[in-house]
Amino acid sequence: MSNPSADTPVSRSYRIGGAIKVPGVLSTALRADPGLALALLWTVVVAFVLFALLYERGFDDPYITYRYTVNIAQRHGFVYNHGERVLSTTAPGYALLLVPAAWLGLPIPLVSNALGCLSLALGGLAFWLLGKTWKAHLLSSTGLLLYPLCPLLLPTLGAETCLYVTLVLYGFLFYARGQLNATALVLAAAILVRADAVLAGAVMGLHFLIEHRSPFPWRALIICGMLLLPWFVFAWLYFGAPLPVTLAAKQRQGMMAISQGFFEGLLALLHGYWRMPIYHLHFLVGLTGLISVLARRPAWAILLAWNGVYIAAYTALGVTRYFWYYGPLAVGTMVLVATGVMVVYRLTRRVWRNGWAQIGIAVLLLALFLPQAYALYELSRVNDQRVQIYRTVGQWLYDQTPVEASVGTLEVGIIGYYARRRMIDFAGLIQPETALQLGSMTTYEDAARWSFKHFQPDYLVLQAGHFVRLEQDAAFQAHCRSRETFEHTQYRGTLVVYECAWR
Repeated sequence: MSNPSADTPVSRSYRIGGAIKVPGVLSTALRADPGLALALLWTVVVAFVLFALLYERGFDDPYITYRYTVNIAQRHGFVYNHGERVLSTTAPGYALLLVPAAWLGLPIPLVSNALGCLSLALGGLAFWLLGKTWKAHLLSSTGLLLYPLCPLLLPTLGAETCLYVTLVLYGFLFYARGQLNATALVLAAAILVRADAVLAGAVMGLHFLIEHRSPFPWRALIICGMLLLPWFVFAWLYFGAPLPVTLAAKQRQGMMAISQGFFEGLLALLHGYWRMPIYHLHFLVGLTGLISVLARRPAWAILLAWNGVYIAAYTALGVTRYFWYYGPLAVGTMVLVATGVMVVYRLTRRVWRNGWAQIGIAVLLLALFLPQAYALYELSRVNDQRVQIYRTVGQWLYDQTPVEASVGTLEVGIIGYYARRRMIDFAGLIQPETALQLGSMTTYEDAARWSFKHFQPDYLVLQAGHFVRLEQDAAFQAHCRSRETFEHTQYRGTLVVYECAWR
């Protein structure tokens, strides 16, 4: 290891143009850094191992995006329900990215998981390259080893989160290297995958204004804007607004007394990890890294600045907590842990010879890696208990109900993806009118009762005993009858499908 604790940013000139010849760049990089070959090999191995262990994982929310993908591929339009132009996915670019897989008839959930595993591995490689750029070699090693297994990101597999965060990391990589046009390209892609990435762009822009006196890179800004403009014009004309309706829905959910806000959820998440002894070392090393970052302000503090702005933005928006909202914080976690490892290395070098200090750091990295590997193994053994039963219910609806039928339920992702019927969402993600029924004095059952009477769905999927007032409602008893019940060994409870005749 050479100078692994350096925290002084390298000098760099910001280039506006210039084509990049990938094979030539790669061969040059491999000659300059033989360790890059091992890093690339490790990246490939990690991607395959992750997919082998987690290919079946899933949760409800991404299936909303998958249904947009299928409808686009089948020429029904950029819609969730046929004929209803409502943007209910926060990941429009991700939906488009999966369209070729739908054209080929590939299973979209499986393809999405493969893309997520590859993104996690490439994210580790981004840390490796960032560390080399900043001459902080322990940032390279720590990020390459620990980032793909970060417990904040692994549960989000199947959603756009892993890809979005990895694109942002490569945006920071190109920015650190002064390749501003490439930064603009990657950030535009990240924003299309998930609009949150605009916060990373804002941090880079502010950093440029503060740290550099060179002319503002208008060309890079124009490139990014021109790449994003077609989507926002299309979204405005097609949907009537460029932003997804789910933002307002989740803000309304955040107002509910039964909900927990984003920041409160973050504190609860940290407390939950602290209660697991296997992560105590991560906390200790990360706290050491935080003190060092505040004292020395290294170049990679810009990654922490992005996470800080992200936390502030989500807190200000007032949205309810969802576990995938915390995935991007894996970046800040890795930065703090890696910086803590650097501090430990500096201290051990004062006591031991350099060779023994390197052995000590290798042992420390192994001690940080093994708990994450164990958590990965445990995660591979369990899946969201709702996946199998929701899939079964959706397939039953597809086989047993008319094509024109509508189905009302609380979670529409998996059920709606397999049912291929018009879905009525009790959480307000699909129908914006339903979200308006949510407030500080209401519950999801209040929204369900309103949706039931307003939209009059032909079928309902309810968990037995959860919506008692709805089931006791006079209109419900007059029009609906139990049609089928579903149970599964992994699911606590019973799902009941009701058929409702309104004529």
